[in-house]
Amino acid sequence: MSKALIIIRHAEAIPPGNEIKDFDRPLSSGGLTHAMKLGRALYQKNIAPDKFICSKAVRTESTAKLIAEQIHFEASEIDLNEDIYNISLGNFLTFVKKLDDSLNTVFVVGHNPTLSYFVEFVSNKTGYDLEPGAAVKINFDIISWLLIDQNNGEIEWRL
Repeated sequence: MSKALIIIRHAEAIPPGNEIKDFDRPLSSGGLTHAMKLGRALYQKNIAPDKFICSKAVRTESTAKLIAEQIHFEASEIDLNEDIYNISLGNFLTFVKKLDDSLNTVFVVGHNPTLSYFVEFVSNKTGYDLEPGAAVKINFDIISWLLIDQNNGEIEWRL
């Protein structure tokens, strides 16, 4: 049995400003369009998550819901997780290792730099940078999420 993570960086948000907290920044109009296109591309990959997790930040939740709509995943089933916002690489790795082993394919929508660092860490690809609205599928030849470690993931594709 193998495991797969689809790591998704939220789509483009409006620029930070004094009048709105970073956590509350919505997607830009381009980000809304890009998230829907990404969802359609994921649908065409014929990939369905056993679990769909995203940060509770406004821009990640919006990205996740737009993707969910396109892949026909019930938006109410998205796990809004406040721990993913501003999480460190070490804590994100621990978070992933704690996933239930009954789950084989998990979507995670979150933030940089942690997501890019995670992809680098598990795939041994240095200088990896997820642009806003990018997704990457990483396969792990493991039976338990606990076994995820440095260099044991293989990137199958990037959108």
